[in-house]
Amino acid sequence: MAMLAKMVTPSEPQTAADLVGLLPLLRWHPDEMFCPASAVHVAKYGRVIMRDEGPTYHPLSRIPSYGELEAALGRWWHERGSWLAVDRHALPAPPDANSTWRAQAAIEWSDPANVSASLRGLEDHPMAPMLSKLIGAAVWRYAPQNIHLIPEEYRPDAEA
Repeated sequence: MAMLAKMVTPSEPQTAADLVGLLPLLRWHPDEMFCPASAVHVAKYGRVIMRDEGPTYHPLSRIPSYGELEAALGRWWHERGSWLAVDRHALPAPPDANSTWRAQAAIEWSDPANVSASLRGLEDHPMAPMLSKLIGAAVWRYAPQNIHLIPEEYRPDAEA
C-alpha cells in the first residue's frame, strides 16, 4: 500500500497512512494480488471515466477510493490472475494457513475494545451501514460472545 501511495502522490508521504484504512476491506483477496505489478496497474489505470463509448482508464493523481482500488485490482487480477493461479498451485501450501487466519480473526474479534473501535471508526463513513453489517457478521462468526456490542440492526441474526 505504501508503494501505491508513493506512486500516486510522491510529494505527500503521509498519504500512505490513508491507504492503511483500506487494508481490512482488502484482506479477503489472495496475497498474490498485492505485488509491485498490481500497484503499478492501479497507479496507471485506477481512475475510470465513464463515457458514452465506454470507460476510459487514466492515471491516479491522488489516493484511490476503495471502489477505485477494488475495480483496478479486479481488472488486473482478471487479466493476469489465471497464470498467477497456476504458479500458486505449483507452490506447496503453507501449513494450516486457513486455521491460522481463522484463529487470528477469532483473537481480533474476541477483544471487545477492538469491536467497539471498529464500529466507532465507521461513524462518518459513507458506507457505514454495509461495513457495520460486515463487522457484525465477523463478530457473529468468530466471537459470538461479543455480539451484544453490535447494534441490533447490524446483527446477522436480526435478519432471520
